[in-house]
Amino acid sequence: MDHQLRIQHNPIHYAVLLLLAVQWGRVLPMPILDQSVCNGALRLTETLQHEASQLLDNYVLIHQFQADSIPEDVPDAKVNGNSPAEKLYSIAVQEMLFYQHLNVVEAYSMDLWANPDPSLQDAFKTAKLRLSKHYQKMGELLNAVDPNFNSPTTPATPKLSIEGGYANKHYGWGVLSNLKVLLNNVEQELKSVCGEELQNL
Repeated sequence: MDHQLRIQHNPIHYAVLLLLAVQWGRVLPMPILDQSVCNGALRLTETLQHEASQLLDNYVLIHQFQADSIPEDVPDAKVNGNSPAEKLYSIAVQEMLFYQHLNVVEAYSMDLWANPDPSLQDAFKTAKLRLSKHYQKMGELLNAVDPNFNSPTTPATPKLSIEGGYANKHYGWGVLSNLKVLLNNVEQELKSVCGEELQNL
């Protein structure tokens, strides 16, 4: 009896139990997210998808340009990570990066090409505003999923190697095309993170 009592009060015994508890905690399912947070994130994604698609259509119509390949300077449209938190972090950072590239494309389209078309200007403004709101929303969702995960940080300003009218148009088309693909990927990842019950919204 005394021997059993000594084991129960042994500090090593408690440490082992604590370690097991931590390990078990790592495999527990993630906390259930607030339904309104998920709904808001998905609705914002759908709106941004529509606006990004309109921006691409306006760009193609005004500049009369489409291509079969994406230039190397254009960001990738893939969402990285394994856990929900890692994927949300990747989404936020990717969207910040695309925002910076949108600024460059807008400058090329408006300044270097001397083409201040009002419809394209408005489309850039609307898409950028919505994109900034979206990556902020991804940060909020990330905090809800894992409050201890690092906050998304703004990526470095793009350093581009493009020059010339055709290259500029190709780069701009590539950015807008890959943004559209990214947002489609984002929608699928959000539905996965938020749960199967939201897939038919």
